[in-house]
Amino acid sequence: MVVSPGIMANGDSNSLLSLVSFLLFILITATAVTGDSDREVLLSFKSYLQSWNPTERGKYNEWETTEKQGVCPLFGNFSALTQLAFLDLSSNTIGGSIPDDLNRCHNLKHLNLSLNIIERELSFSGLSNLEVLDLSVNRIEGDVHSSFPLLCNSLIVANLSTNNFSGRIDDIFNEGNCTLQVLDLSGNGFAGEFPGQVSNCQNLNVLDLWGNNFTGNIPAEIGSISSLRGFNLVFLDLSRNNFGGELQEIFGRFTQNLTFLILAYNNFSGDIPREYGNMPRLQALDLSFNRLTGSIPSSFGKLTSLLWLMLANNSLSGEIPREIGNCTSLLWFNVANNQLSGKLPIEIGLLPLAFLNLTRNKFSGQIPQEIGNLSSLQNLDLSYNNFSGNFPTSLNELSEMSKFNISYNPFISGVIPSSGQLATFGKDSFLGNPLLQLPSFFIQSGNNNSSSGERDNGREEDDDGAAIDMLVFYWSTFSFYVVALMGILVLMYLDCPWCRAWLRLLDAFMASLKSMLS
Repeated sequence: MVVSPGIMANGDSNSLLSLVSFLLFILITATAVTGDSDREVLLSFKSYLQSWNPTERGKYNEWETTEKQGVCPLFGNFSALTQLAFLDLSSNTIGGSIPDDLNRCHNLKHLNLSLNIIERELSFSGLSNLEVLDLSVNRIEGDVHSSFPLLCNSLIVANLSTNNFSGRIDDIFNEGNCTLQVLDLSGNGFAGEFPGQVSNCQNLNVLDLWGNNFTGNIPAEIGSISSLRGFNLVFLDLSRNNFGGELQEIFGRFTQNLTFLILAYNNFSGDIPREYGNMPRLQALDLSFNRLTGSIPSSFGKLTSLLWLMLANNSLSGEIPREIGNCTSLLWFNVANNQLSGKLPIEIGLLPLAFLNLTRNKFSGQIPQEIGNLSSLQNLDLSYNNFSGNFPTSLNELSEMSKFNISYNPFISGVIPSSGQLATFGKDSFLGNPLLQLPSFFIQSGNNNSSSGERDNGREEDDDGAAIDMLVFYWSTFSFYVVALMGILVLMYLDCPWCRAWLRLLDAFMASLKSMLS
């Protein structure tokens, strides 16, 4: 493909030098090629780069006629590089479409075009030996039916995230011969039901479908994967789709492997299956923003590795089970916007919580003094409940706490200390509590006892805050543990040819997540 000003944004030298730096990486790491035709292609590309940038030249200016290592830039002579196996042009401003000539690079095993501005439809029907494909963070559109079934014979890593792909993905998984270990389709417009043929991917350990338009039930075939030889699913993100129906118990069958289960922002209904407590390795469970009913299963107390439990914005009822106190690793507990009731169990005071959000429920009774033992607590929201009795002054000892809200618990009484941590929050943390005595230096403008109408008006703002809190946690805690997990997996597969590609995919995933948060 002939490079033009439309390929490099504004045709600036920095973009060109960035591209050249990645091409140089290819020259160092790619498979050596032989033959005069390969040398001529490289020298032709050298001349082209020199003509575009006559002053600020990179290492390509030193290429000699003896240089015979492979490079496959985005111009129209890909197939001339007969032994090309590795191509990484990520993190540039490459635009336009992918040339058809790339399909004739039959020996290509690694292709990374992530973090560019590539557009139009995908066509890789000729790359039957491809093992690693990363197209994340581009503008590629259309469906994947013409390419993916053939690629599935050899693909180990496929990252198509953050593009404009659309349509259904029925029949993209080859029966009995799917080699995929990482599949990331997140941040696209795929629709329809997710195919049960994914169970053909016996070695799948990362499946990310976040942010699509999938509908219907999660295929029951996923539950059968756990019996397949070599199965090691550790990360499953189906959030921000339109999956519906009752929340299936099939995930409770992954008793040995599943670490991250993210089902938020869907239309799941019914009770939370008690089988979800049978996953001892589970570290993150997000069922928030669905239509779940019933109670929190007491079986959750068996999740001793759980770090993150998100159940916000459902219609859960009943009490928080005391068994939650057995989740001795729990850092993040959010049950905001439900119908939970009863007393707050003192067993929560035994957890290493950094975040506790109970807002907009029907909790009652006295807040236990033991809550002051949560020395790592940074965010505590008890607002919009029916707590009563004396205000627990032990909260004043939580020196790490940076966000606090106990507003609209009209039956709670007592005196807020005029010094210490609680005095740093101001009156907005104590609104709607007529029986509380606030420090005299709090600004007393307006009526502290708002009407019920004012109480309801805060819901949208509170929901926005909950969403921000979730994003912050996605980036801080989630990314840390994914990095750690991937590091372990890289060590496990150190001798595999794609271990370096795994890390590059992780970098791209983190970059896309950062852009979403910014």
